[in-house]
Amino acid sequence: MKIISVLFIGILIISLGSAFSFGGWFFGSNSTPLVPKNINVTLDNFAGSFKDNVIVMDLPRGAAIKLSVGGRDFFIGQGLIEKFDGQNVDASIRFPKKYISELSTENYCRVLRKAISAKDYSGSLKLSRVSFIWKYRKLISYHRCFGF
Repeated sequence: MKIISVLFIGILIISLGSAFSFGGWFFGSNSTPLVPKNINVTLDNFAGSFKDNVIVMDLPRGAAIKLSVGGRDFFIGQGLIEKFDGQNVDASIRFPKKYISELSTENYCRVLRKAISAKDYSGSLKLSRVSFIWKYRKLISYHRCFGF
């Protein structure tokens, strides 16, 4: 059950990213700069701050996640973060706004682990747990941001 919860919560990392920091840039598996460091994230720039992140790009084809933060809803798909417009989704995740004020593109893993350890989230699956885990299995490679 814990692995399912952690994997489910890990979907948040799709929007918050999980890459390694070298020389002032985040790099994905192909060593291409993805997001400059130290962008302070707000609800207004949230989608633009992480849309080119390696995890968003690594999502499976047909990925569909609703992320609610601070009263704003975002749709996350493969290579895409945009305003949620009622699309059908595989999962919905909700985090309190208080984490946005301490979030930057440099510290997203720490902030995510803090929210997970405080159990400051809620979510629901629209797929069966087995289907969800199978579809998003590639994200397990980002386990350090999930806190395991």
